[in-house]
Amino acid sequence: MSSINSLPTPTRSDLKSFATILVVFLGAVFLAVVVGYLVVSGSVFLGIAALFAVPVFVVLHRYPWSALLIWLLLGPLFAVTPDPAGRQIYWLIHRALPPAALIIMLVASRLRINVHKFPKLGLPEVAMAGYLVVSIFSISMTSEDPQATFYLFYDRVISPMSLYLLVRLWAPNDEDLRRLAPVVLFVLVFQVIVGLLAWYVPSMLPSAWIKEEYGRTTGTLSSYGAFAAMMIFSGVFLLRAGLSQKAGWLRSLYLLSFILAGFGVFMSFSRGAWLAGALVILGLILIDQKRLLQVALIVIPSIYFLAAGPLSSQIDWARERLYSEDSEQSALIRLPVFQASLRMLAAKPGFGWGYENFNRYDTQFYTPVDGMVTPVKNLSSHNSYLTLLAEQGLVGTLLFLTPFFWWLMKSMRKIPSMPSAGIWGRKSLILSWLFIFAYMAITMFHNMRVVFGLSLWWIALALIANMIEHKDEAESTEPQPQQNGLPGRL
Repeated sequence: MSSINSLPTPTRSDLKSFATILVVFLGAVFLAVVVGYLVVSGSVFLGIAALFAVPVFVVLHRYPWSALLIWLLLGPLFAVTPDPAGRQIYWLIHRALPPAALIIMLVASRLRINVHKFPKLGLPEVAMAGYLVVSIFSISMTSEDPQATFYLFYDRVISPMSLYLLVRLWAPNDEDLRRLAPVVLFVLVFQVIVGLLAWYVPSMLPSAWIKEEYGRTTGTLSSYGAFAAMMIFSGVFLLRAGLSQKAGWLRSLYLLSFILAGFGVFMSFSRGAWLAGALVILGLILIDQKRLLQVALIVIPSIYFLAAGPLSSQIDWARERLYSEDSEQSALIRLPVFQASLRMLAAKPGFGWGYENFNRYDTQFYTPVDGMVTPVKNLSSHNSYLTLLAEQGLVGTLLFLTPFFWWLMKSMRKIPSMPSAGIWGRKSLILSWLFIFAYMAITMFHNMRVVFGLSLWWIALALIANMIEHKDEAESTEPQPQQNGLPGRL
């Protein structure tokens, strides 16, 4: 009995080691079962991929931010996956990686295997959860094929929101953002190269990467809207990174990459994207005229050179996109669809007609606009927000946009007290919001459906949220002013 009492009491370190061993053991057993099942069922490719689950788990456990870096690098390559093998990779990158990284981070913190102080969540995240509940209920009650519709909803909403929570909870620091910048630069350059090859040497590209519609540049994303959003996201983020660097070649490289991103926006040949680019330029005029003048001194001569030679046909096509009769008709034909969207909202203002049901009911609401011919077939509304209003009503739309309005109001209150420069400064926050407004301009004229493009919205909002939280933390650690030698307040 005395020998039993003399046994040492387990310490917290012992319990932590035991928890780690238990998790590894259970993970190995689960992995063996999964790999065996996949191989037997014929999914050999997924079985091989599952073998890498353990090293990936270790990486994500030790550094969850790597999930975003991996997603940005590989996600655009498999946005379009016509073959089964590519589809399986799509599942791993877009469907599995974001929520898996989030779950690993939360479980590791809960078990105290990797203690990480999470920021407090609030109204934006509650609204996001509410939107998920409302949307899932809408799918179950109104969809003709709830299972297939839920897969779409998972890809377009749940997985992108997982990326938001991953960025939000990890709360990246200066070093994390510096590691992100080269990844964004690589994606930008690669997408522009693919876009140019699609114009001039399409035989060098996989068939899935060749633009489906003549006159648009889509990179590997098969969507000119997602391509333009990626260009603006990359350009704004790298400009922000460049402005926070000290003078040197890296600063110059990031600033030049902003010009490359502008070229990509032009090559999208989307009028909505051009409007978005104009909004970014207008914002730069307001916050940094000197930097914009330096950019103009490089861009304007380059435009004249390219217009006279390599891009002469593209300049002519851009002119046609703006001024031709066909271009005018393609814009006007959307008006009856816009009107139908508002009529659908008026008919069911609360919860709408159901997620992904726009094309199921819109033809019932078509009426001529100023004598124009009413469309005889289903057309996309070309407006993400009118589609959202028609499908999910005022309740779903308000829940979806609550994070946007919340962080916008918080930003407006914090901007006056923020330092002007630096990666956490006022200019960086304004640049981040420039992407959000540019994205909204694109999606006002393009119904975003590509998962990669949809995710950029949530990633950008999470980065903005972290900037606001960083400012709050800085204020909370500032020493309070003193009166008569005692702590006090002004």
